[in-house]
Amino acid sequence: MTEIKAAIIGHILGDAMGLPFQFKSRSWLSQHPVDSMVGYLAFNKPSGSFSDDASMSLALLDSLSHGYQREDIMDKFVAWLMEGKYTQEGQAFDMGQTTSHAILSYNQGISVDKCGGKSYYDNGNGSLMRILPLLFYLRDQYGNAFIEQPKAIQVIHEVSALTHGHPIALMACGLYLSIANQLLNSVSKFDAVQTGLKLAFTYYDSDDTFLTYCLLYHRLRNLNEFIQLPIQTIKSSGYVVDTLEASLWCLLTTNTYQACIIKAVNLGDDTDTVAAIAGGLAGLFYGYDGLPPEWIKAIHHRELVDTLIEQFEHSLTKSV
Repeated sequence: MTEIKAAIIGHILGDAMGLPFQFKSRSWLSQHPVDSMVGYLAFNKPSGSFSDDASMSLALLDSLSHGYQREDIMDKFVAWLMEGKYTQEGQAFDMGQTTSHAILSYNQGISVDKCGGKSYYDNGNGSLMRILPLLFYLRDQYGNAFIEQPKAIQVIHEVSALTHGHPIALMACGLYLSIANQLLNSVSKFDAVQTGLKLAFTYYDSDDTFLTYCLLYHRLRNLNEFIQLPIQTIKSSGYVVDTLEASLWCLLTTNTYQACIIKAVNLGDDTDTVAAIAGGLAGLFYGYDGLPPEWIKAIHHRELVDTLIEQFEHSLTKSV
């Protein structure tokens, strides 16, 4: 089960590394490059603090420990947003508009099928940033080839659509989890990403709902060209396509977990989310021992994280 710990801690470290520099421009960071974990600056939080990316991932992790039930996932999201559960200081912060609207709509009685945003303008990275725990549930329930099973892909889309239901956001989550799954199945980082994309695109290319939107991810069709793209062409905004591309570019153009996260943060803009999403993948590939110990020690209120990971690991052990 060490891969679960590597993925979740890797995700959290990316969030914590990027949080202080959120909204900083790439040009500013080129003059003040980040190479270590610091605190304060944006949101004025101490070193090792994480934001909505990690908190919502922990909420999903907690819910999946008791099985897959969409209402329960949303109940956990409500507890995060309204009560500060899964946070380090008892208060949610840095939540996106689409995410907040969906959770508040659900809390006011809107069903899980209708509470999430489904317009073109609801394609921020708010579902992608929290989807990683679903990887391990799907592997447990559907096996290591879950991405080839329509029922498993439906679950991915359902979990995304709780807040972000447009096909562009659904695809991002599917592509990401397919890649994450292959990182556990392969010794080659490049081959894992390439295979994960190929398997996911096989599904999306065959579904008329997604076919038009596949064009938005065209740069990921040729990884050899993608990894050669100059940094000027890599966007690190909150748009889900940009976020996924930036995260994969950082993963594929570096050789250690630490280098991947530092590169992601120094892209600027949505630093915490890009680094968190890249961090989850990098954690899977490099393993827990590949995470910088000094960063792990800096995680604020680490006991919250460890408790939820252990609970989730135990739930999977019981289901085998």
